[in-house]
Amino acid sequence: MDSELCTLFNAIEAYFEVEETRQRQEWERTRWQAATLVNIQLKRGDRMKVTQLLPLPWDNQEKLQVSRPLTYEEQKERFEKIDAFMKQRKGTS
Repeated sequence: MDSELCTLFNAIEAYFEVEETRQRQEWERTRWQAATLVNIQLKRGDRMKVTQLLPLPWDNQEKLQVSRPLTYEEQKERFEKIDAFMKQRKGTS
C-alpha cells in the first residue's frame, strides 16, 4: 500500500516538473523572439540583452537548496500521517 502511494506522489511531482519545464521553455522562446525583433531595429550599441527586455523570475534565482533525502523512518512517518488523514476523511464523508 505504501509503495502505491509513493508511486502516485512521484508521478504527480514528475508531471508538475515536466509542466514547469515546458512553460519555462515557452517563455524563453517568446522572450528570445521579442528581443530579436526589437534588436533588429536598434543600432549595435543600443541593443538590449534578452534578460533586460523581459526579465523572468528564474533569471536571478539562486540555486535552490536541495534537501537531504528522507530516511526510511521519516518516509514511513509521513505515509502514516497521510494514511491516517485519508482514513479520517473517509469516515467523515
